[in-house]
Amino acid sequence: MMKKATQEEGVAVTWVFWDMNMCPVPTDPSVVRGCILKKNGYCGPLNVTAFGKLGDVPTNILRKVYSSGITLHNVPYGPSDTANLISEWSHQCNIIMVISNAKIFAYQSDFLKSRFNLIEPFPNDSLESFCLADLGELEEDECSETGESAFWICSVCNYHNTPIKGFENFTAHLSSTSHQHNLSELLPISYELGSLSSPLSEPPEINLEAVTWVFWDINMCPVPPGCDPRRVGPCIKRFLEKKGYSGPLTITAIGVLTNVPFDILGGVYPSGIALNNVYETGLSASSDLIYDFTDSNPPPANILVISDAKNFDSDYAFELQSEGYNLLQPFPCDSLESFFLADSGALEKGKCSESALWICSVCSHDNQGFKNFTTHVTSRRHEQELLDWLPGNARFLSRENIP
Repeated sequence: MMKKATQEEGVAVTWVFWDMNMCPVPTDPSVVRGCILKKNGYCGPLNVTAFGKLGDVPTNILRKVYSSGITLHNVPYGPSDTANLISEWSHQCNIIMVISNAKIFAYQSDFLKSRFNLIEPFPNDSLESFCLADLGELEEDECSETGESAFWICSVCNYHNTPIKGFENFTAHLSSTSHQHNLSELLPISYELGSLSSPLSEPPEINLEAVTWVFWDINMCPVPPGCDPRRVGPCIKRFLEKKGYSGPLTITAIGVLTNVPFDILGGVYPSGIALNNVYETGLSASSDLIYDFTDSNPPPANILVISDAKNFDSDYAFELQSEGYNLLQPFPCDSLESFFLADSGALEKGKCSESALWICSVCSHDNQGFKNFTTHVTSRRHEQELLDWLPGNARFLSRENIP
């Protein structure tokens, strides 16, 4: 449930960022702005921006949204541009509300909350809670006022995001030759990443003998129910061998490992998979480790990422590819099931090992041996180090639980 505004928040400027692709209009588009924040006490100046790949949204929907005072912001890659868009405009915002898919912000939630006044829930993942809650006839929105009349922006064509007015100008622009030309220059990137939904396959012109590193987000892509965690390492290894990869292989399970049952980790680790315990899962943790890998392993090198696809935007993948790294497709792979289904090999006895490395990025500590790992993450030292990563209120509550 959305929280009520305090007296101070009720008169402050509020910015709403609405992802039209992930959270489409459930009712009459012309009433969306009036429904947002209407009954929750936010009566200060209200700026609502609907963003996304707006060429994919019907023109009649966009027209009604725009005419209601909502700004339109056309972006090239849709949901993956969400966080960047908020960062660009956040310097103008007192209070921020986001309507989008929660998974997109899984890795940035604490970061944004520490810097901005975010309306909870953050993000709100649907417009239905606003529109369906307003069962009566929508009254004229007298509480909020728009800082200025609505405008539109096309980030495909305007790097500096200059606002322009007029809906007819907007539709004319989207269908213009110049816009189509600018969009076509971005298509090779989209084409490269269009394989996100295609089966795993190796790209051409790769070095099969080069080092291969597998980054597995164990929180976002857990071991499938009913699958033996001891088979994860062998299944991934055999998958790569069938594809011809014969170079040095490292598989790392990344995540908040204290949120993973120890019996699962106890099966994963002996199969030769390294463990990396981080404070927060998602792109931030994965990208840091991938950066460390690329810093010490120049191309040619192969990278396989197993994580939620929404955590990796197209710019990130394109940057790695442009530097010469081979990204196994789809990038990222969003499930372990494809590896288990493609592998019929039985678990070989006597192949378990305690030689894999484990790292605790919270404490900047590494060692070997699963018992040493469990001892560390349940230790007083680890709990105290973890406090430094927590927000102030959570830090206070956690300190009370330290024995």
